[in-house]
Amino acid sequence: MGKTYLRSGSLALASSFPKMPSHLKPLGHIGQRTTPIGSVAIGDMATDGESTIVAVAYDSTIYVSLDRGDSWIIRGKLAAASGYAWSLATDRNGVWLAMAKDGTVVRSTDAFLSWAGTLTPAQAALGGSTTYHCRLDYVNGEFWMTRAALVLNQAAASNTHLYRLSSSGSVLTPMSLPATGLENTSYSLCGVFGNGKNLYAIFNRSSFASSVSSTWTGTYAFIFSPATSTFSAPVKICNWPAMNMLWDEEQKLWLVYANNFYQVSSTYQYSIDVKIYDADLNMVASYSPPIVSSAGDTYINTSMPLEPFAWGDWGVLLKLPRNYCIEYLGRQGIQVGILTYAISRILGGTVSATGYGTGGIYTGAGVTLGRDLAVVCQSNGGDRAFYKIPSYVGLPLVNKPNVDTAMFLRVN
Repeated sequence: MGKTYLRSGSLALASSFPKMPSHLKPLGHIGQRTTPIGSVAIGDMATDGESTIVAVAYDSTIYVSLDRGDSWIIRGKLAAASGYAWSLATDRNGVWLAMAKDGTVVRSTDAFLSWAGTLTPAQAALGGSTTYHCRLDYVNGEFWMTRAALVLNQAAASNTHLYRLSSSGSVLTPMSLPATGLENTSYSLCGVFGNGKNLYAIFNRSSFASSVSSTWTGTYAFIFSPATSTFSAPVKICNWPAMNMLWDEEQKLWLVYANNFYQVSSTYQYSIDVKIYDADLNMVASYSPPIVSSAGDTYINTSMPLEPFAWGDWGVLLKLPRNYCIEYLGRQGIQVGILTYAISRILGGTVSATGYGTGGIYTGAGVTLGRDLAVVCQSNGGDRAFYKIPSYVGLPLVNKPNVDTAMFLRVN
């Protein structure tokens, strides 16, 4: 690539550097299609971070790849009926858990070559409605389960929304969350996110990726204290719906990417708010342009907020939120009739909607393996096909030094 201007791993504004070569391909416009797996919607995926990927479909079928998504094996069904909204998580050390919306948990130690039930709905005894899914995450050495559909308590503690789940899959421990103290009652959890040191449970009014009006739109975080095993009162982390927090281990930075689309009468409102935080949630950078009535080519032009799926020096890849995939694709098996991938520079710049094939675009679940490989599932003409997308192919778009420079560039 030429002369190295900074030490490896440094962060700098792209405006400090010459125009990038135009032959570099945009992220998201290159994808290697692997083995199709039938016609059932994929609700969730998990990976050990090495070579094994597990996917679960709307009809509870388990698909496994042992070669980073190049080929897939059917391992049977977790349940006899459709619409279970299974969520998957692994400790990346041999333990795999799957949880259904009613509290059922199954456990496997061989990537679902075999599995056993470890928790029944009666044992789980979930409070509130079991209509919607339970989201599993493995964060900071523990399994966590989020009830993303349940509205948080505005004035009192919430005790049926967030749980710890033992590695055995048999002990579900409710965690108390403080009252939100906010002016609106319709906030709910998005999920739990950590970086090995700090852990956050974030919430907003779009936990299933619905757009929200221009009032009460922020995303907030409960901060976990390992010393007391309690969560703090919420702190605001961005001004619009952010569906996750995405940690980049190399940069030691959090990306919070919020975007919203809302219609008031016949007027559209598009908004973006991007925050980059260090490991302790101190802000490093921010990008918050004004609300506009036309998305143009610099705002996310979809009918729902998207979430960052992978990010780095090359920019950010956005996709349908995981909660949406689990609930609507994994439980209801419905099809998305919009382009649901976008690529952009991190702190402003041209947004490019993209798909990996022609025809009707349907996007399902996805995982990342390391920094440079995303494995996603989408349908194209009826069947579900997995795509492998490398991010190292270059910046999302050719750098325009005087127009489009508000991004970080890592120089290797």
